[in-house]
Amino acid sequence: MPVLTIDGRKVEASADMTILMAARKAGIEIPVFCFHDGLPVAANCRICLVELTGGRKPVPACEVKVRDGMEVFTHSPMAEQARKSVLEFILLNHPVDCPICDCAGECVLQDHYRKHSARPSRINVRKVHKVKATPIGPNVIFDGERCINCTRCVRFLSEITGSQQLVQTWRGNRTEIALFHDRPLDDPYSLCTVDLCPVGALTSRDFRFRKRAWFLKFADSVCPECSRGCRVRVDHHDGRIWRLQPRVDPRVNKWWACDHGRLAFHRFESNRVLQPHVRLATGSERGDTVEGAATEAAAALSATLAAGRRAAVVVSAFASLEDAMAAFLFAKEALAENTVYLGTRPDGPADKLLVTSDRNPNRRGIAALAEKRGIRLLPVAEMFTGPDALRIGAIVSVGTEYPLPPLPDGVQLNTAVVLAVTEDDVAGHATVLFPIPSHYERAGVYVNIDGMASLTQRAVPRPVAARLPGSILKMIAGRMPRQVSWQLAADLRRKAVETAGIQLEDGIDASADAAQGTGG
Repeated sequence: MPVLTIDGRKVEASADMTILMAARKAGIEIPVFCFHDGLPVAANCRICLVELTGGRKPVPACEVKVRDGMEVFTHSPMAEQARKSVLEFILLNHPVDCPICDCAGECVLQDHYRKHSARPSRINVRKVHKVKATPIGPNVIFDGERCINCTRCVRFLSEITGSQQLVQTWRGNRTEIALFHDRPLDDPYSLCTVDLCPVGALTSRDFRFRKRAWFLKFADSVCPECSRGCRVRVDHHDGRIWRLQPRVDPRVNKWWACDHGRLAFHRFESNRVLQPHVRLATGSERGDTVEGAATEAAAALSATLAAGRRAAVVVSAFASLEDAMAAFLFAKEALAENTVYLGTRPDGPADKLLVTSDRNPNRRGIAALAEKRGIRLLPVAEMFTGPDALRIGAIVSVGTEYPLPPLPDGVQLNTAVVLAVTEDDVAGHATVLFPIPSHYERAGVYVNIDGMASLTQRAVPRPVAARLPGSILKMIAGRMPRQVSWQLAADLRRKAVETAGIQLEDGIDASADAAQGTGG
């Protein structure tokens, strides 16, 4: 393996490494604009120029491969002056509008200027003006004057998604990014170009000017919009989610996330179930406390069982692993049922990059848990098709986001205990309705299509009356003849993870995080 010297430090590297990669391995920082680990090398910004012993001019560290005995200087006078010159050229026509730029606080150009230049401009000529704040697609705004032509966005749409919707036009200091044949940027991964942009040239129409970056706090989560389970970072402040961005994970989603998954959190901002409701025999509804609703639910379920009828449990494939464990234990211990029905969202179109046709984030994890627990897990569509269908007099739905099958002739459903986030179709059938936290308001374990488990973090507070499904089901069971075996919601996670034999990422303690939403 080649051994080179970088800033006086011996570094062992593989033959296919570039100087930049070898420097990163040694913990030595070299600034970049156009380079990105997920894109082909362009070497067009030149900010990564370094000096080589014996070299007459600096070379781009992102492109030049290492050689045995190579001696590299990243902070020599030649390298420093090259960096300053590159920044001066980049800033030749760049607008000095940092205070009003939406990228302020996250701008790579700001960071590099402070660290490698920080000197006044010597240019005293009229700047070249380009398009400002122009919508170029349903999700992206373009500011041509801020663009430094790193071509990250162009290469992403050409090499990663293949849509080729952005190109470079003109030459010299009039070079700019443009739409191909003026067709809108409607690539389903268009917001990845915003992530890639090192300046404020491409910004999200959804997030733009809504919150300054330095106010944001971060929580790790997974996207629940399909079974890929993309690792995402939830940016939040003041109890509200402002945006979702992908976390880098080469095993799952690499550096990317689809636009739909990023923006789907908005559906939890309205139409929420905020307090328990009990639907009376007269058809009217009344608000209730969680305890009062639990008493009503327990009485209705007990009456159903006493009449010799069944109470069927449905668990949504949108639910976390601990919610599924609560549903299984409640069915087996409180209702004497060994069959649980899985409610799933309909399949949708898949793509070649990330999106899967399975729109259910935890189908695989719930199915694996059911198998290990000896639970007979059937599709919810089969709930009223078996020989015992006519005996079903009540359902308990743990989570929703699935279509409820129509009632066949002869089946009379007297009780529907529904634990829901939003007022959807299933919640509309509830006789007793409980609010539960959304995906981003609690911690939870999810298993993606490849069997990889993730423990999400709570990002924002849940509604005051919302409780975790495990807490609600325990409360209901406590008012029925048959009790359940768990004490705290944290017990459910331990039981679920141990039963399913799941190894959580990064060695996360399955019993930890009471403050993240494992409590009642």
